[in-house]
Amino acid sequence: RVEIEGMALEGAIIVSEIDGHKELIQHGDTGYLFDLNNPMELTHLVEVLYNDKNKAKRMGASAKNYCFENYSAKLYHATLLFSFRSFT
Repeated sequence: RVEIEGMALEGAIIVSEIDGHKELIQHGDTGYLFDLNNPMELTHLVEVLYNDKNKAKRMGASAKNYCFENYSAKLYHATLLFSFRSFT
């Protein structure tokens, strides 16, 4: 998913509040969620990150840490191996 790739590259992520994003983004920590029916909220969040480069940098670092703790290839393979072993 493109969101995870952005997080891995220390991007400050802004995504709409749809189900897949709600499980991925911790609002205000690893990124921002906005109401899809509220374009002014999106505008505001973009301005927040544009005007506060330190916040954007901290959020990007937090997103990268979250990404590698929860979506690393090593973790994925371990989970997959565990699943396969549970079938045998």
